[in-house]
Amino acid sequence: TSSAGPFEDYLALGMGKTPLLVAYESQFVTFMLEHPDRLKGDMLLLYPVPTVYSKHVLVPYNERGARVGAALATDAELQLLAHEFGFRTGGDVRGPEMWIKRGVRVPDQITDVVDPPSHEWLERMIVGIEERFK
Repeated sequence: TSSAGPFEDYLALGMGKTPLLVAYESQFVTFMLEHPDRLKGDMLLLYPVPTVYSKHVLVPYNERGARVGAALATDAELQLLAHEFGFRTGGDVRGPEMWIKRGVRVPDQITDVVDPPSHEWLERMIVGIEERFK
């Protein structure tokens, strides 16, 4: 599933429908960078402790895909573009440094990170929740 739909609902309808939302930092940062005039005082980005750092992995299926992966990992212009869209790349603090100049404050580094639960644990949690609500 995607977090885009609930995030768009939150932006459109406010906290009346969605008082608490789990979203990617990049979604919120991009919104703040693109729409500083729409930022409301009750909109706050929280970082749970510990937090889960979501890793997105590119798996190339051919040589062209491998070149795309290499460009994403090493091309300075693409790295800058990623920062402009609210992404932290390779632990680089240039994103947060860029964002603060535009009034968006986030931690320089994400610390106290744990790995997300394995697929098996997620399934067990889902089944457990389903059982409680039957």
